[in-house]
Amino acid sequence: RRDFIEKGRGLSQLCKSDGGVFSYELTKSKSGWHPHCHMVVMLDPENPIDFPFNIRPVLHKPDAWSKLSPQDKKNEKALWKKYTDAVQESELCKEWQKITGDSKIVDIRPIEGDPAQGFVEVFKYALKFSDLKPKENIEAYSYLKGKRLTGSFG
Repeated sequence: RRDFIEKGRGLSQLCKSDGGVFSYELTKSKSGWHPHCHMVVMLDPENPIDFPFNIRPVLHKPDAWSKLSPQDKKNEKALWKKYTDAVQESELCKEWQKITGDSKIVDIRPIEGDPAQGFVEVFKYALKFSDLKPKENIEAYSYLKGKRLTGSFG
């Protein structure tokens, strides 16, 4: 966001935000480390980020999913396919891929209910290293020592 504003590279989708807070999360899977960022951003409803907020399907919990009929499951999968395709075509997704060089994974959801819960959700990730194995904790520490894992902008 800062590079786009300060270096005159035009406006980005994130520049449409009035401000925000963020936290980095670092997870590890069989395929390696996966760094990612969680944010709460304030958006002007008159100038929204290009992302298909309005067509995100409901995410069913496993017990609810198991109760759906085969046709309902097929319909739900079609809705998720339509949503995923729309996400891939969003300007936010395209910008993120340009920034990272390889990732098209973006997700935005409005905070529903108590706004404080949205902030709790974001900031818990900076403290989530207990999910890692001890050896992975040491490895993560060696990379992240002295790095800021939370921040704000705007």
